[in-house]
Amino acid sequence: MENKEYLLRTKKLIQNFEKLNHYSWTGSDYLLELCVQVGHLSDVIAKGSVAVPSEPFRELYSIGDELSDILLQLISFEICMGHHKNNEEAFFLPPQVDLSRSEDIENELRCLYIYLGRLADSYLREEKHKQAQNKVDENSYMTELCKWIKEKIYRIGIGYGIEINAAYGAMLDDTELYLKNKLGNQYEM
Repeated sequence: MENKEYLLRTKKLIQNFEKLNHYSWTGSDYLLELCVQVGHLSDVIAKGSVAVPSEPFRELYSIGDELSDILLQLISFEICMGHHKNNEEAFFLPPQVDLSRSEDIENELRCLYIYLGRLADSYLREEKHKQAQNKVDENSYMTELCKWIKEKIYRIGIGYGIEINAAYGAMLDDTELYLKNKLGNQYEM
């Protein structure tokens, strides 16, 4: 039940952000924001061990929140691309994924970057901005890549002792409050 509730709340967030921004995002917009959020995660993780130049106007402090932000953009991308039409449960990890084993965080991040690059590449081919290769069903491939990215998000969370569904729920609560304050009576429940 939690996944279905989170999916409905995520769809409402998208609608309310569209009201706030007076603009409906495209797949390209979501992919760009996904890259931003992966950068934020990398910034927070790197700060744990190395001095990293940061944006002076932004406080990045929570790995759980950054992982949730990535998940939000990924799910929003899937909604935008219509990947949810066949299986709403696919927005979150299917139960058969074994999360008990986790590789080192550095390797999980490396794979996250690779999958993100492949997702952008596949999107460019799907949108005919790039030549197709080997008659790949890009829509199915993007669906698989989104699943693999989610797996990495959950594995990184495990590595830091973060329960992603709880972190995602907290992020939804914070974002809904932000949108309610910004939109006032225009906020759509």
